[in-house]
Amino acid sequence: MARFQDRDIDALWVANVRPVKRPDVLLDVAEHSPGLRFHMVGGPLRVALDLFRASQSRAADLGVHFHGALEYHETNVLYGRARVFVNTSDLEGFPNTYAQAWASGTPVVAFFDPDGIIARHGLGATVTTREQMTEAVQRLARDESAWRAAHARCLAFSQQHFAEAVALRPYLHSLDPAAPAR
Repeated sequence: MARFQDRDIDALWVANVRPVKRPDVLLDVAEHSPGLRFHMVGGPLRVALDLFRASQSRAADLGVHFHGALEYHETNVLYGRARVFVNTSDLEGFPNTYAQAWASGTPVVAFFDPDGIIARHGLGATVTTREQMTEAVQRLARDESAWRAAHARCLAFSQQHFAEAVALRPYLHSLDPAAPAR
């Protein structure tokens, strides 16, 4: 797991580039965060090609590294390089991207906090405005002690809730109901 000083991406955004994911918000945060290194990952959707092209162009103008679509394993490497994962969507189910970020010890800054998990467990920051998002990203990307504390909570939470043994327990129990629940 990369240490704070070894993480060379300050803020990572991963989503399909479409209106509901609001890539413009991440680009606004980048515009108001000089000196921070932002990376965007997301492929184009046929129904949102104009938004994809506009996001790609604005990212280039702002010095944001725009990867386009990447494979899961390639994206997973980026989570380990990032200090903060940013989710700009208002509407989600339970984002797999959160679990990926936390498994890498990467705090999440987001508008959407499923069941209050981020706030309750200190797994990053939940915000309601672009300004708050900018402040939270800047704080976690620059304040090593705040990042270390959130990083440790993310790893512990991930281990407690998403580790292989935990995830497989209900399935194994359903195959052998007489097996003791451990």
